[in-house]
Amino acid sequence: MSDLFPTTQWTEFFALRDSSDPASRKLALAHLYERYWSPLYAYLRRRGFDQDQSADLLQDFFAHLLEREIVARLDLSGKLRAFLLAMLKHHVSDQLDKARTLKRNSGRELLSLDVEAAERTYREVRSSEMSPDEVYERRWALEMMQRAQKRLEKSEANSGRADAFSHLSECVYGDAGPSSYGEIAGVLGLTEVATKVRVHRLRKRFGRLLREDIALTVAGAASVDEELRHLLSLME
Repeated sequence: MSDLFPTTQWTEFFALRDSSDPASRKLALAHLYERYWSPLYAYLRRRGFDQDQSADLLQDFFAHLLEREIVARLDLSGKLRAFLLAMLKHHVSDQLDKARTLKRNSGRELLSLDVEAAERTYREVRSSEMSPDEVYERRWALEMMQRAQKRLEKSEANSGRADAFSHLSECVYGDAGPSSYGEIAGVLGLTEVATKVRVHRLRKRFGRLLREDIALTVAGAASVDEELRHLLSLME
C-alpha cells in the first residue's frame, strides 16, 4: 500500500466515532467529503433537488456525521460507497419528514462546497435513462479513475517524465492503434516496441493505484476484486 494512504477510509469513521479532539474529527470528515461530495451531489441532483438544495442537504449531512452519538450507532462495515449512499438516503428522508430540506442551514457550514464544479461533473454523467443511484455510482467510478490518473501523473512528473507522459497517457488510458504508437515513438525518439513496453508498465502502475484506492473503500482485501469489476462495468 502506498505511504500516501496509510489508513483506510473506514478509519475516518472510527475517528469520527472515537476521537474527542474536534480538530481530528473535522479532518476525518474533510477526507470523506473530498472523495464523496461530488457523487453524493450528483445523486441529489438526479433526485430532483436544485443546486442550492443539494448543497444545503450535503452540508447538513456532513454536519450530521460530526455528531458522535450518531456515528456510534452505525455498523461500520461493507462497501463505503454503498454505506454513505444509504446514510444519505436516510438523512434526506428524515429532513423531508421534518420539512427542513428547503431551508438554508445558516451557521452549519463546515466545508467549502464548490457547487459549480460539482454541477459540471454531475452534467458529465447525467442521463435521462439513469436512476439517481446509477448517477451516483457512475460519478463515483469516474472520481476513482480520475484520482488514480492524477496520482500516476504526479508520480511521473516527480520522476522528471512529465513531458513523455503527456504523450503516452493517450495510450495508457485509451485504445490507441498502431499509428498512435508509431507517432508517439517518433516524438519521444523511441522505437515502437520500446514505446509499447513503457505504456504496458504505466498501465500496470495505473491498475495498482486504482486497486489501492479501491482497497480504502471496502472492509477487507477479499472485496477489492469484486469492487474493481463493478467499477470497470460502470465505465463501459
